[in-house]
Amino acid sequence: MTEPAFPPHIAAALDRLTVPPLPKGFGDRLAARLAAGDLPAESNSIAPPLAPTRRRFGNTGWRRSGRIVTVVAAFGIATATAAASGFFGAPVYVPVVSDALAKAKLVELPQKDFPKPKAKPRCRQQGNGSS
Repeated sequence: MTEPAFPPHIAAALDRLTVPPLPKGFGDRLAARLAAGDLPAESNSIAPPLAPTRRRFGNTGWRRSGRIVTVVAAFGIATATAAASGFFGAPVYVPVVSDALAKAKLVELPQKDFPKPKAKPRCRQQGNGSS
């Protein structure tokens, strides 16, 4: 335990104090009173009564919205995983989820279909000969 920092004059005064010895037979008398249950009326309870506990997770304010956000996020992750694994039909590529499922060797990565580039329209040359 750390020593409290007292100013020098108070520390010197505390050092001069002496504690008187306990009277003879004090411990025996105290043990006898405790064994007999002879205690003051207000000492029935060693500690004061505790305050009623507050509900830690109530249905009010931000706590409720936090639960809603958690449920929506969990539902989103579940549906993304189901879509990536092919539960709803053909597997769909979901960037993080599909890679994790392929790494765990649960499903194969779906082939990405790249759109074919459209052919550029050719310009017709107007060759009717007149200017």
